[in-house]
Amino acid sequence: FDIAKKKKKTTKRTLRTVVDFVVMGASLSKGGNKHRSNKNIDQPFKNGSQFHPTFDVRDVVSKNGGSTNETSRTIDDPAKFLLRASGVEIDDEKSPALKDVHAEEVFKRHVVDDANFIGAPTTLNEDDMNSPLSHYFINSSHNSYLEGNQLTGVSSGRAVKDILLHGGRVIELDCYDGPKGTPIVTHGGTACKPVELRECLQAIKEFGFVKTPYPVIVTFENHVNVEQRGVMGDLLEEIFCDGMLYRPPEGAGKKEEWPSPNQLKGKVVIRDKLKHKQDAKKGKNGSGKEKKAKKEKPAVLDTSKTLAPDLHKSIMDNEDDEESDDDDNDGEVVEESNVADKLKNVVAIGNAKFHGFDEAQEWPGVKSCSWNEKKVEKMVKKATADDSERKDLLAFTKRHLLRCYPGGWRVLSDNADPNAAWSIGASLVALNFQGMDRPIFMNRGKFADNGGAGYIKKPKFLLDGKKSGALPKKISFNVLVGSGWEAFKNADFLNAPDTYVKISICGKNGSSGQTKVFSEARVGPKAQPVWNEQIELESKCPELDLVLFEVFDQDPDLDDLLGYYCCTVQNLQKGLKCVPLYDMYGHHCMYTGKKRPELYGECASILVECRY
Repeated sequence: FDIAKKKKKTTKRTLRTVVDFVVMGASLSKGGNKHRSNKNIDQPFKNGSQFHPTFDVRDVVSKNGGSTNETSRTIDDPAKFLLRASGVEIDDEKSPALKDVHAEEVFKRHVVDDANFIGAPTTLNEDDMNSPLSHYFINSSHNSYLEGNQLTGVSSGRAVKDILLHGGRVIELDCYDGPKGTPIVTHGGTACKPVELRECLQAIKEFGFVKTPYPVIVTFENHVNVEQRGVMGDLLEEIFCDGMLYRPPEGAGKKEEWPSPNQLKGKVVIRDKLKHKQDAKKGKNGSGKEKKAKKEKPAVLDTSKTLAPDLHKSIMDNEDDEESDDDDNDGEVVEESNVADKLKNVVAIGNAKFHGFDEAQEWPGVKSCSWNEKKVEKMVKKATADDSERKDLLAFTKRHLLRCYPGGWRVLSDNADPNAAWSIGASLVALNFQGMDRPIFMNRGKFADNGGAGYIKKPKFLLDGKKSGALPKKISFNVLVGSGWEAFKNADFLNAPDTYVKISICGKNGSSGQTKVFSEARVGPKAQPVWNEQIELESKCPELDLVLFEVFDQDPDLDDLLGYYCCTVQNLQKGLKCVPLYDMYGHHCMYTGKKRPELYGECASILVECRY
């Protein structure tokens, strides 16, 4: 690549990453599908049956106010101990039987258990779902149709299905004119393989409400001509014909607040521009000749040109153009026929270009707009430095639907940290769900709240326009042991994995700490790690912050992620708690080998003592 001197360092790194990607081959195009054949998909948690021989259960019991019998190595009054140390209640009928059970077995049955996860289980609060949509964080995806990378990925309805089954509530579809008079969905300006719009809409109909009954917002990045927009309208009517399509009432565009999630339950809600730049024509120039409308970027380019510098710039421009797409056309608009009204009439969330808070205050009714991650970063800095700017920003995000999306340079489908956008009240923080990175782990942890409904009420301090809410919280984690480590026996090609735990408070002012490395055996009791290490962290904003546990295999070049767990700080439970580990696809890290059938289905987890 001929890298221009004016390119930023981040862009240079991205270009080098693209070179590496080409050398490796286009494996990421299909990488997003691996979890569909994963043996542990939808399997329940099964605790590990082994601890390391040096794990001193009696010491843990005594430090938590209990006692053990020296001879039988059982726990005196195990039910009382479990209730005090872990908050685990044992049925009165089962309690006597535990007195004769070895202390280690009590831990395996009742501490390392799905009823004792460190993140408190949440249930849906329907009574808290009656506020306007803009008062919620909504689980949102970016380029939802893509499997794999942003350059040569495959567009499919399967990708949409996976997002919905992971709890996504906002689906983005980039629509272009199809060769057969029917719109296609693809990533414009790239060599991504397109898919017919019908397939994506069909996936929404079939899987949109499997996980949660709350509304699916379909946001179109619309590059389609007038005639095919009519086809889009027909498809929406045909596929969502059974009352699923939300039809905004007359005058909805001038209403002062959005409908609530409860009002939209079971509905597909359309988000789109009401004016489209491909319809615009400029006024006449000085010579009396009419200027031609700006040429639309092609939907698909030849693969051989995909990585040329000019094309890379085209990709960057195309992605950043999501925001400019929201703009009103500055020339005349070609008068739309009644055909285009078929789509326009079902658009419930209209997009507007953001030119500043003063102008936004004059908008008739509520609107939506899109900011890329660069703009989010800029606005966060301004809001941090200027109190009046912060108040204006929070008032804006309380009333209007702000959508934030990854920058165009993220060609490998990675993501920006979503916490910055959440900190300013952005409702729709769109992520590349196929990215399988830390931002996705955080997103899963955040939206596990409220029963996984995909809609989480913003903290009161954000809605009130205040700088902060609850006081900072100091949290102590004593990382004791791991179990179920057979799930990682093949993590290292030759030796036992060199595992360590990293715990992070994820938020605007995050912090982290990690244990030492453990490595002793690949299988058996000695494969189960022992740490007994303390990590002290502080959550500056408990109402927004997340806690992320990550287990890595240390390598000379790049440490490999083995598993993770994430939950909100507010849902963090005190006491002796089990931290279940999930793989990057969101499924339990589970032993599925055939050599040790007695261990089949056992899941990896960490035993942690949490205090605050």
